[in-house]
Amino acid sequence: MKFINVNFESSFFEKCLIQNCIFENNILRSAEYDNCVFSNCFLIDCNLNESDFTETIFKECTFLKGNLDNSMFESCHFIKTIFKDLESGSLGSAVLIDSKFSNSKKSIEFEGNVYFNDILNQINKLYLD
Repeated sequence: MKFINVNFESSFFEKCLIQNCIFENNILRSAEYDNCVFSNCFLIDCNLNESDFTETIFKECTFLKGNLDNSMFESCHFIKTIFKDLESGSLGSAVLIDSKFSNSKKSIEFEGNVYFNDILNQINKLYLD
């Protein structure tokens, strides 16, 4: 399914399975995601500012362009997830809390609060092989 130019601002999603979807130029600002799974999704040029993700899994997803500023990811798992060509500074104040990045060969786990900017500073693409 493809969502183009949709406004999901301030929406609340709980225990949702979202798979094989393309979100392009959507407003997802200030939305909340609790215990959701995004599988094989593309988030292209989406505004995710000030969104809260709790216990959410991103499996084989791609964040392309767009903005994640002031978003919070708590107890999330990024499996083979790609971040590419995000707006300059858009990760600056996004926060990871007790989250991890992994694939079949290795993983990185963060305990406590960590800013995306601390991890991805000067990196335009993150993909774990």
